[in-house]
Amino acid sequence: MKRLKFFVGLLTLLVLFSFSFSITEEEAIVQRLEKEIVPLINKDRVRFNIPGLSVALVSGGKIIWKKGFGYRDREENLAATPETIYRVGSISKLFNAVAIMRESEKGRFNLDVPLEKYCPQIKFKNKFTEPAEISLRHLITHRAGILRESPVGHYFDDSEPSLKATAESMKGTPLIYPPGTRTKYSNIGVGISGYVLEKVSQIDYCRYLKKFVLNPLGMKASSFSLKDISQEKLAKGYMRDLAGQQWEAPHFRFGYIPAANLYSSVIELSKFVNFILNEGQPLLSKKAFQEMVKIQFNRQGASVGFGLGFHISKIHGYRTIGHNGAVYGFSSNLLVIPEEKLGVVVCNNLDGANGFNYKLVNYILGIALEVKTGQKLVEIPKIKVLPEEELKNYEGKYKGPGEPVWIVAKEGHLVYQPYGAARELDCLGQDVFITDDLLGYGEKIVFKRQGKAIEGLEINGNFYRKVEVKEEKNKFPTEWRELLGEYGPDFNIMKVYVKDGRITVLIEWFYEYPLLPEGGLKFKFPDYGLYMGEEVLFRKEGERVKDVLIGAVCFKKRD
Repeated sequence: MKRLKFFVGLLTLLVLFSFSFSITEEEAIVQRLEKEIVPLINKDRVRFNIPGLSVALVSGGKIIWKKGFGYRDREENLAATPETIYRVGSISKLFNAVAIMRESEKGRFNLDVPLEKYCPQIKFKNKFTEPAEISLRHLITHRAGILRESPVGHYFDDSEPSLKATAESMKGTPLIYPPGTRTKYSNIGVGISGYVLEKVSQIDYCRYLKKFVLNPLGMKASSFSLKDISQEKLAKGYMRDLAGQQWEAPHFRFGYIPAANLYSSVIELSKFVNFILNEGQPLLSKKAFQEMVKIQFNRQGASVGFGLGFHISKIHGYRTIGHNGAVYGFSSNLLVIPEEKLGVVVCNNLDGANGFNYKLVNYILGIALEVKTGQKLVEIPKIKVLPEEELKNYEGKYKGPGEPVWIVAKEGHLVYQPYGAARELDCLGQDVFITDDLLGYGEKIVFKRQGKAIEGLEINGNFYRKVEVKEEKNKFPTEWRELLGEYGPDFNIMKVYVKDGRITVLIEWFYEYPLLPEGGLKFKFPDYGLYMGEEVLFRKEGERVKDVLIGAVCFKKRD
């Protein structure tokens, strides 16, 4: 009997001992994030020279992990925290869309009537045979077919014009595509929709968003107006260029306030994550919210595209809802997996760092999903360092479908250089690399050999053959020579040069496009990218090129 009592007592102690060391699902997620993600962030922050960042993970309606890294102000040695306020760029568009839907539910306007009903003064030039009627639905889903930037109040305009002046400056600008036919991202399209909101409600836009959207969500430290923001919590933004130089970002209000002017923190944006998880409550009916997160103008079976403001996609096989943001000196990402009640927000104070943000979002959500579902979804790769002489074997020009790409060895890395945005590559193994850069993450590139020689590369299912670069291919018409050089303001210099025999622009510091000659001084952007399909017109004063029009934006030539 004594022996039996001993074993019963021992078993009880073991059970109690095991219970005392069991952890919740949330604790398991946090432990893995601390072990796997924190070292990754610390390593990449040094590698990419990121001043500071903040991150928050929401699970089941509450923040289970929040952290700040580095500095909100590097010069003053002020630490970034989860409460640090950042400019969140195009995440602003989500709040604008919610405000539009709120007014629509109240019957104050209709998403599908022609814009002319609300703004008869804004008329576009229509070169197409069919009548062009643009609606609010077109504007907030980037289906209006209009310019990316307005003549007044655009991304390069630091004069801080009113929302009214910005929206109405679009009068007489051309349609690039027939409304409803193409997705063409447009900041001014969202700006016009916000102007309609301001006009119909007769309330200043920033005040409307504060009173009827931000405050009801508990986001009282957030605002579309800088004057409402705590300067003690505001991060300093940092610009950069492709050479790695950094400097303090300019800070001015955009004319299209609704598209990009929100200030917030990861703590505050987590409340918006809960708004998504609560299917629009308390601001919208569930029916209205479900309309917002449904892909509009849907191709049959499409799983990626724009809803009303929201971008819908997939990650780790799960449907996601959210948006990213990029604005002078700041980059951000907000992504939600409704099915698993998960959402993550990442903000940093470095320009052009959305690839890095996406990597974090990908890994953080992947780890959370692994704990919740038991599936293996995430493999943080082990990087192989190659000697410089081995990297040089991969250098060269590669031709395949569409535009050619270049591979360059630089400072211990390969750099993948398509037209668009250059990205560093990390080596995963023999001839296998992955894009891992501030500008992009996750594309796998596999080099193919014939014997020992590199024959080509494969990316996204497409094969590009390595070709010999002949110097004569870079010859170009002599009349282009006067077009070459730098244009625009000090805070956002655009460069025009010849690459591979084609006149090329580098715009917004990182984005490179070959232009299509249209005759004389007129060119056109290719049918992809930031300014897809827009006209480029160089203008002369006497014998000298004085400026260039990109769409409706004037860039003066620099001396």
